[in-house]
Amino acid sequence: MDYKSTVFLPNTSFSMKGALPDKEQEIFGRWEKDGLYQKIRAKFKGRPKFILHDGPPFANGSPHAGTALNRILKDAVIKFKQMQGYDAPFVPGWDCHGLPIEWKVAEQLKDKKQDKPDTIQFRKMCRDFASYWIDVQKSIFKRLGSLGDWENPYLTMDPKNEAIMVREFGKLLMSGAIYRGERPVLWSVIEKTALAEAELEYKDKKSASIYVAFKIKKTPSSDLLDASCVIWTTTPWTLPGNRAISFSDKIKYLLISVNGCLEDRNLNTKLIIAEELKDRFLKDIEASDHTVIRQVSSDELKQVVCQHPLAGVGYNFDVALIDGKHVTSDPGRGSGQMEPSDEGPNDFYDQHPWAGMGYDFDILLLEGRHVTADSGTGLVHTAPGHGLDDFYVCKKYGVPVVQTVDDGGCYYDCVPIFAGKHIFKVEQDILDQLRKRPGTLLAAKEILHSYPHSWRSKAPLIYRTTKQWFISLDKTDLRKKALKAIEDVRWLPSQGYNRIKSFVSSRGDWCISRQRTWGVPLTMFIDKKTGDILKDQSVIDRTASIIEKEGTDAWYSHPAQDFLGDKYKASDFEQVFDIVDVWLESGSTHAYVLKNREELAWPADLYLEGSDQHRGWFQASLLHACATYDSAPYKSVLTHGFVVDEQGYKMSKSLGNVIDPMDIVSKNGADIMRLWAVNNEYTEDMKFGPTILKQQEDIYRRIRNTLRYMLGALDQFDDGQFDYDLLTELDKWTLHKVAYLDNFIREQVETFALNRIVTEIHNFCSADLSAFYFDVRKDCLYCDDADDPKRKAYRQTLSVLFDIVVKWLAPIVSFTAEEAWLTRRPEADSIHMQNMPVVPAQWYSPEREAKWRLIKAFRTTATAGLERARENKVIGSSLQASIVLYDPEAIISGLGLSAKDWAELFITSSVDIKNSNPPADACVVDEAISCGIEVVPANGEKCQRCWKVLPEVEQNPEEVCDRCAAIIRV
Repeated sequence: MDYKSTVFLPNTSFSMKGALPDKEQEIFGRWEKDGLYQKIRAKFKGRPKFILHDGPPFANGSPHAGTALNRILKDAVIKFKQMQGYDAPFVPGWDCHGLPIEWKVAEQLKDKKQDKPDTIQFRKMCRDFASYWIDVQKSIFKRLGSLGDWENPYLTMDPKNEAIMVREFGKLLMSGAIYRGERPVLWSVIEKTALAEAELEYKDKKSASIYVAFKIKKTPSSDLLDASCVIWTTTPWTLPGNRAISFSDKIKYLLISVNGCLEDRNLNTKLIIAEELKDRFLKDIEASDHTVIRQVSSDELKQVVCQHPLAGVGYNFDVALIDGKHVTSDPGRGSGQMEPSDEGPNDFYDQHPWAGMGYDFDILLLEGRHVTADSGTGLVHTAPGHGLDDFYVCKKYGVPVVQTVDDGGCYYDCVPIFAGKHIFKVEQDILDQLRKRPGTLLAAKEILHSYPHSWRSKAPLIYRTTKQWFISLDKTDLRKKALKAIEDVRWLPSQGYNRIKSFVSSRGDWCISRQRTWGVPLTMFIDKKTGDILKDQSVIDRTASIIEKEGTDAWYSHPAQDFLGDKYKASDFEQVFDIVDVWLESGSTHAYVLKNREELAWPADLYLEGSDQHRGWFQASLLHACATYDSAPYKSVLTHGFVVDEQGYKMSKSLGNVIDPMDIVSKNGADIMRLWAVNNEYTEDMKFGPTILKQQEDIYRRIRNTLRYMLGALDQFDDGQFDYDLLTELDKWTLHKVAYLDNFIREQVETFALNRIVTEIHNFCSADLSAFYFDVRKDCLYCDDADDPKRKAYRQTLSVLFDIVVKWLAPIVSFTAEEAWLTRRPEADSIHMQNMPVVPAQWYSPEREAKWRLIKAFRTTATAGLERARENKVIGSSLQASIVLYDPEAIISGLGLSAKDWAELFITSSVDIKNSNPPADACVVDEAISCGIEVVPANGEKCQRCWKVLPEVEQNPEEVCDRCAAIIRV
């Protein structure tokens, strides 16, 4: 007889091979057609809100793996919160202005050999470029399974948003926080504009590391008249801008006699350097010999004047020594800011090393708080046009701040010797000029060091003193407000608190002006007579009103009088055409998104971006909100790391290790990308590549197989009335695990530790369900009578279990969860419109967990015994075995399981329980208890239906066991 038709075999259309790319496209099309996002909003309206404010990506290219990571994490968080009972709308946005887009458009014009058109036309080209990439990015984000108001995103180039930006800028203007100042700012000579800290990246750069001697020409100490002060720099191009040398009264200085150096083996000279740095200095210049003559006091240094190393060709000024605390390994960079002082320059001067060649000005030695003995010589080359500390110390002592480099990186015509030359091509010329002056250049070596570059053009940046517009952080107590607000925000991970606090504490005033074309202009006017900013709310309101109707192009196309109105004459004012720093613009989005969309709320519950945004969007948003609303615009801030390749290297086209996320989606499916994004410690850098994705595919396969098994086992099952009391102990233990895991998931969602959720769900599916619960109940499901209470209880548990597991998975593998959900309930609403399960408290039972932990220990021991018996050819399959349980202390009887229950647990044909000590060769369950397990061949014949080996089979003509005989005879 063929017994196959009498056995229940799982049946489902939910295939093991998901064919994800095609299936996801089908599901995505259904979401679009049904207007799923709008349905969710309508259903959940009135619930408590959870608002995640989207940090706007630049609309300037196809999303990379890091962008995909960010979008998936946001979507998963929102879906978890939504299914947990919140109204969680998501309004995506795009940053449409600024250098990244302008740079791309300019490159296109260059490739086509076209001249840059007029301002209005060029801005239109930028707008069209941004619009194109918004559509591209939008389609990709949606394909990743991200649900949101994609038809109504916020765009920074929307005229309504631009108008609000103008009003927000007007608030800063009226508060007195805006001023025009001159100080060094990060400058890109390629892009010809100031850049924000967040727009730079550090890359290795080859530079000349040089030691230069500035000859002393004035000093009361006669033994110093033939000596030189030595500086060290890795930016030789800044030497034409040198106007002083800084020193510290906290450092001990020496006068030494040196014989020989790297540049001149016949050198015999006297030099002043820091005592602490002497040995390193002598090694660097490869001195043949030296003698320490004496210490030089800071009081003596204050009276020294040096000459410029190129004196005689325009560098005929003295170099002052300034006491400061800013000496670092990278001269020209620093952050120390000092208030102006009434003190005049010191009387201790050095001669600039180029004196006698036209640079015939005195080089003062000035005492500065920024000088340290970390590197170099303890005497700092000070070029006030090219370094923050240099600038402030020279301002303090009245040393003129000179301009030597234009916006394109070329020396002005007034710069002797090097006029018109580009600073990044002049290094060898400068070294050659120094070598013409014996004893001036002591050593020159090429080094590879970390140096700031533009993240867009990849070109090195410089500090360049220019007139820019700033927001004062201290005039209106903005820094204090921001530092206070930081304390009220939850930073995840916790080190984010220290990062942003450090950035806000140490940063200088916010440079908000850019010398570009594409963006929101700094809509203000300057009184030509007084130089003051026009502060008039009516002008601000009128300007905003015009821009709201026409967009910011109006600032360029309208006459100034249209904005000024009848109250002022346009001829009396200068119209500012610099554009707003895009970080101020994107940092203001909370004002025109959260505060101006009915479905949203201010402040946001969460900002979620990469860890670099502590100095970017998080900080810009914080400062703007504190300046205008006295509070942070967010309650929590979560950061993720960067995406790197499998060797840990940053992805870049030059390395050839870039992986397009859409290649993965089209080949493997978006759910594999989603699983990778969520199933990682994403607060750290995340590896991405074929091996990593293969691991995620394996995890996905196990999870999908769990869903498939449950769907197959529930074929033609009517849920009916769930009755917990009718379940078996094994079913109740499984629901205890569900209760534990559900509570765990809720806890992790609170801290957004989504990767822990994936780990636990995967372990639950593979270890607790597939390898245990499903395995144990397989015989019951396949072979028991359809009306058997145990089988009914099992399927009832599976039905509840499926609903819970698929909902847990919905925010993570959104397409797969939808497919599984609709396979089980084809007439139901989308899984994403469901609530997370409410797990009854009675399911949770630590006592039951403790009991089943011991039961599973018996099963593990039995499995090991069966494997040993299989290896020794005692048995073939486990159903050919019978197990003898030795229970001298009645431990097994206290667990409440029958011999049949134990046989089911072990997947053997029978179990014999003996209240005696186990034989010496038995498998020991636990050293702490005396129970043992022995595997012997089962007695009887094989049942042709369930394959168990039992004595009773011989008595039935159908060659089946009694259970199976009763079923087939019905």
